Amino acid sequence: MAVRPSRGDVGGGRGLPQVGRADPPANVLFRTLVPTALPVGTALFGLAAGFAAVFAMTSVVELSKFGPNIAAMLGLGVGIDYALFIVARHRENVARGMSIEVAAGTALATAGKSVIFAGGVVITSLLGLSFMGIPFVGWIGVAAALMVALAVLVAIVLLPALLGFAGMRILSFKGRRRDEPGLHHEGSPWYALGQRIMQRPYVFFGPPSSAGGS
Repeated sequence: MAVRPSRGDVGGGRGLPQVGRADPPANVLFRTLVPTALPVGTALFGLAAGFAAVFAMTSVVELSKFGPNIAAMLGLGVGIDYALFIVARHRENVARGMSIEVAAGTALATAGKSVIFAGGVVITSLLGLSFMGIPFVGWIGVAAALMVALAVLVAIVLLPALLGFAGMRILSFKGRRRDEPGLHHEGSPWYALGQRIMQRPYVFFGPPSSAGGS
């Protein structure tokens, strides 16, 4: 039987450890505090907005007490992920000499399109739960889709404004004085691996295909 979640049930604080786990990898990736904090901060803002929307939903429909927790985990995960796409592209643009405004606009025109498309796919998939014929599962999907939609909206609206406030602090201290080595990918092992795959695509395509076929 579906129940209306109480305020103590919503989220339950279970999504917050995920934020702590997301910080160290981002800090290693960016090597400075500002770009590490931005994705987490915008994801938390989207999470708060999503909880407000879920609370509003519970005044109209009966939602399983598990619904807000599932929605929170999905919303927080995609919120951090989508913001990382945009922040990483913005940093690369700034390191190449673009102004902050142009860099943010270019990041939205490139990574932002990917965020919107990926978010749309996730939202459509979650709304597809409504066709299972199980009402409480369908409403969980609606709540999660709402949370993801707000995460996408925050990533493409709020995050660029915060990038403008951050200015050149989006780069590390060394990166503000010269090109940041980590933003040039030609010397990275991942770049070399990508080049090898593109040179011999059939060699790399064969083993995974054989494993999948078996």
